[in-house]
Amino acid sequence: MTDLATRTEEQPRLDLGDREPPRGYEPDLAEIRQDLAVILASARAVTAEAPWDDRTLRYNRIIYPLLTRWLPDEEAARLCAEFAAEIERIEALAG
Repeated sequence: MTDLATRTEEQPRLDLGDREPPRGYEPDLAEIRQDLAVILASARAVTAEAPWDDRTLRYNRIIYPLLTRWLPDEEAARLCAEFAAEIERIEALAG
């Protein structure tokens, strides 16, 4: 049994506004661009003989636009348009 009167751990305190607020998360944009380039290259490599399976198609349809949100608007729009064109091509291959 712990004696609460002699406890030495620091107790949580109320935030009275005297602490620096936590910094927001800033992703590595070079890493984001690399991930997007890999996905787009993979989409461009899809053929009727080597299609994406349904799971890969669904995953990339979701993740690609989410990743572009970190980029400047014009760059994101351009990449999303390129990816959308590849998705249309892939769907046409699947028939």
